[in-house]
This record gives sequence, structure tokens and C-alpha cells, in this order.
Amino acid sequence: MASSGSNVFLVNLASKLGTEWSTLGLHLGLDWSRVNLLRSQHSHNLLEAIQAMLNEWWAGAGNKSTEEKKKRLISALRECGRVDLAEEIRKGRIAVPAQTARERSSSSDDSLDFPVQDSAGADTDGCRLPAGATANLTAGIQTLTIQPSDREPSPSQPPAYPIRSQVGHALIINNIKFPTMRGRNRKGMEKDSADLEVVLHRLGFSVNVKIDLSSYEMKDAIRKFINKNHSQSTCLLLSVMTHGKEQEAMGTDWKGVGMHKDIILPIVKSDNIPCPKVFIMQMCRGNDRDVGVSKVRWGVDDAAAVDAQPMEVTEDSDSDSSSDEEPSPELEAFQVDWSGVCSKLAPTDVDYIITWACAEGKVSLRSRKQGSVLIQEVVKAFDMYGRDEDVATLFERVRRNVAKVEANLREEDRETESIVKQSAETKTHLLGKLYFKSSSSSA
Repeated sequence: MASSGSNVFLVNLASKLGTEWSTLGLHLGLDWSRVNLLRSQHSHNLLEAIQAMLNEWWAGAGNKSTEEKKKRLISALRECGRVDLAEEIRKGRIAVPAQTARERSSSSDDSLDFPVQDSAGADTDGCRLPAGATANLTAGIQTLTIQPSDREPSPSQPPAYPIRSQVGHALIINNIKFPTMRGRNRKGMEKDSADLEVVLHRLGFSVNVKIDLSSYEMKDAIRKFINKNHSQSTCLLLSVMTHGKEQEAMGTDWKGVGMHKDIILPIVKSDNIPCPKVFIMQMCRGNDRDVGVSKVRWGVDDAAAVDAQPMEVTEDSDSDSSSDEEPSPELEAFQVDWSGVCSKLAPTDVDYIITWACAEGKVSLRSRKQGSVLIQEVVKAFDMYGRDEDVATLFERVRRNVAKVEANLREEDRETESIVKQSAETKTHLLGKLYFKSSSSSA
């Protein structure tokens, strides 16, 4: 049972935690089933659930010293995104219980693997003491003895998210046929979902592909995706490919699903998903489009990097919108999607990254034979670099190559060509580097 000192500390810490408490419990070593039980037992009182989880962990680690528990807690807080609380504990602003005399004696020869502060508040992280020297530094409420280290100081590196036993679950929703809107089918877009599925399988994801879902079926698929067991996943990935209208992604029944309200927010806020989230959205984000186009070819700028390949289309072209107007019959191959997306995606949580096909207010490009520009560049980047580079770097590569692709549009009544460009956009709320790896694949 926790002592009175630890009780005060844990109550104070619990009051500063929120919906990330279940993720913290997993990082502290509690079983997922136990975390779920605590959630159900205290379903009407979040604070009580958090306190129960912390008390159970503290009591279960009874054979560990106070200092060992403190280090474990700091590490777990950082892993679940609460770096602020980890720093408060490290710097003594949230006071942990004092060590007992026995603990001080047994730990006097142990060196710390996290930085502490001296009485003036200066961090000692990265400072190497001379051989044979020791330093007694006051960290908040107790004196810690640090032994000299033979390790050379290393430059500060961004933290990385933990690698779990499986890479994670991936859901691909690709709406191609729209029966209620004649002429709105996204012809040839099977290639996008098929290519993305292959490369995600190669990276170790468990992939589920859903084709042609109504608005209700889209919401239901996302609900079932949320309810999967993500406790042992390094991350999850969701890709939605469809038409758009204002702030909605369109189901095949031509009814909208809220991009933020119905897709992103339920996943980000879910207590059932402790891992980071990756979103890839293939749809446009505005109503500006080019009309009266007769010819198109895709190429890349002369300054393109060696890993950016040109894309050629020789058929007639098409502008594929989410409006209710019928497309011109001669426009069939060059297709454009778009969706208005909420301009204020205020994060309600951390640990997620979103990549859109294009910048806000713009159209995105896709070919009936070659797929969409965004998804095909994602496939190439993931296939070539997905095992080695972190997700943010992969999307930077994708954005760079998407920006190099261009559509040269020649109107029938003009001799000159107009160029349409595309710029993908990424918004990240990740607090560290995220890799598509599992503990088995990285061993």
C-alpha cells in the first residue's frame, strides 16, 4: 500500500493528467486489460481512474526504490507525450517522496541516467566530471550522488516514439463509384489503394482496404478501426481517398462525413489508441479548378531530384468536382478532387500527423491510369525509405516530389499551355521521431 507521502505525490500528479492517463499506464507496464478495467470501474470520475492507475503501479513496483520509480515515471511521461510533467518531476516542481535511509544507502553507488539540477538551477545533463570526481547535486527535495561517467557527451537528439511488438493497423478507404451522381466516378483509382496496400504490407502493417463506402459505412469502418487493439502497435495509419465538399469527405451516397468531426477527432481523442496516428488524405481542399481543357501531360521540373519520376498522360482531360453540375462529355481522363477542410485544426491531443494532397483552397491531381500524385509519391517514398527514415522525413520527401509534378494544360481555343502545380501539406503534432518499425523487425 502507498505511504502517505506517495499518496500526496500521486494525487498531485493525477490532477495534472487528462485523457492520456491510459497511455501512461501502458508505458508504466500495466496490462491493457487492467487499464480497461480501471476505466470501467471509474467511468464517471476521470480523476479517480487516474489515481487508481497510479496507486496500482506504485504499489506494484514496491520492490523498487523511490529513485527507480521516479526515473520510470519520467520516462513513461515522456513516452506518452507529457514532457512538461516529466520536466516538473525531474526539476522537483512536483515533489516525489523522499528516499528512506535504506534506499539512500543502497543507491549511493548508482549513477543516474537522467539530468538533475544543482541548487542554482543549472542542468548537469551532458556535463562530464573529471575522473575520480563526484558531485552532490540538490534536485528539488533530496541530495543525489552522481558518479563520474566514462561516456562522451552526445548532442541532444529528438526523442523517438517507442517501438512496439507490431508496426500497427492500417485502414484504407477508397471511394471510386458514386451511383447517385452520374459522371462522378473516380475512374482508375483502384490503383492508389492497391499500391498503398502493398507497400504498407511490406512495412509490416496489418492492412484493411474498404472500397466504395457510403457515409454511414465510412463512420462505421472508422468506429471499428478505433476499437481494434492498438496497445502493442508502434502507430496506426488511416488513408481516405474520395471526393470532397466544403468540410466533408463524400460517401458513395453523396453524403458528407466531417473531416475533422467524424474522421480525425474520434481517432485522436480515443482512449483506446495509445500509439501515434498517421493520416493521409487524398482529396482537394478548395473549389478552384481549370475548365475547358483538352490535353494534358504530367512531367517534372528540370531540377527534379533523381527519385522523382515523371508521370505522362496522353488521353483527354477531365475536371472532377463535388458540385452537382454534369461534367462535359469530352472530359474523361484528367480528374480533380477537392474538399474544404476546417482552417482551424486546433489539436485536442498530441501524437499525430496529417498529410493532405494539396494546400488549402487548391485542387489535387490524379490520372486514370497512373493514380493520384500524392498517393503514388507516398508509395514510392514508403517503399524506398520507409524502413529507415522517420515519418516526418518521409512526408517531407513526399511534399518535395509532389511539388515537382506539373500538369501542362492546353485549351482548345488557345495555342498556349497553362501549368497546374500541386503542393501537398503536412501538419504534425508529433513530439518525437516516429518510425514504421516493430520490435521484431528492428531486432
